[in-house]
Amino acid sequence: MRNWQVTAWVALFAMSLTAVHAEEKKFDREKILGKWTYQAGQKSGIASEIEALQKSRVTITKETITLEDDNNKFVIKYTIDTSKTPAVIDMEITESPFGAGAKAIGIIALDGETLKICYAPMGEKAPEKFETKEGSSTHMFMLKRAK
Repeated sequence: MRNWQVTAWVALFAMSLTAVHAEEKKFDREKILGKWTYQAGQKSGIASEIEALQKSRVTITKETITLEDDNNKFVIKYTIDTSKTPAVIDMEITESPFGAGAKAIGIIALDGETLKICYAPMGEKAPEKFETKEGSSTHMFMLKRAK
């Protein structure tokens, strides 16, 4: 083989590996459907009380995220843009004890059985990383698939 042929084969092989790797990382919204439990949460850089979070149940369908505990129920309509990495999630509360209409935008990622959601309330820019900082109004939650 000539040098240019070797170079071409190496380039094609590298491009195919990159395409396979990109496909593996693409967010699969079907994999988030089901029941989840909270593992951790933060708001403005401050950890949420895990005992309170663990009393809540989370159910995700193709169109809604439902958060319930013994006293409250929140239904959130959502869409996910999987063309971005991490995937972008737009949410709107459609049912809650406090009324409907509140919106948020964020990012979402699934790593095995762990689902991460990080979002900013209505009117703010979506976070770019899965983190919250003191003074921000960003929220972040880690969920595990319920058994």
